[in-house]
Amino acid sequence: MLSSISAYTFVKNGMEIRWKFLSNKQLEIRLSAPTNGWLAIGFNTKSGLKGTNLIMAAIKNGEVEIEDHYIIAAGDHQKVEDLGGKNHLLEFSGTESLTETKIIFTLNTQADNHHHQLKAGHEYFILLAYSRSDDFDHHSTMRTEVKLKL
Repeated sequence: MLSSISAYTFVKNGMEIRWKFLSNKQLEIRLSAPTNGWLAIGFNTKSGLKGTNLIMAAIKNGEVEIEDHYIIAAGDHQKVEDLGGKNHLLEFSGTESLTETKIIFTLNTQADNHHHQLKAGHEYFILLAYSRSDDFDHHSTMRTEVKLKL
């Protein structure tokens, strides 16, 4: 699916995540899924949707659209900026084929009101999801939560 770039890889339900810490303040994430719709990954210190920092991305008209969200409650996620916070996305890119979408981004790992402190070697509840639609308000085709050590 993706070229080998990092020390850690996890695959579930057709979705692949690869990650590596570039420093104690930056985490690179590579996502791929068998879809032409959006992909999402969320980070939380506890199980469940509430309180999850959610990164959503899609390729629209050949361009990457990526947003930093915070889940207030099930079914209610909003852009961090709309909640008065600061977007933690630093860099991003992506590609899409007839059968797969790939997104690469770098995330600031520092904590604030809408983000959890992400540290190498610590366990987090990771939300993985994708949709057949590019519309971020469209429901996921696949959604799962896993506990992973970053």
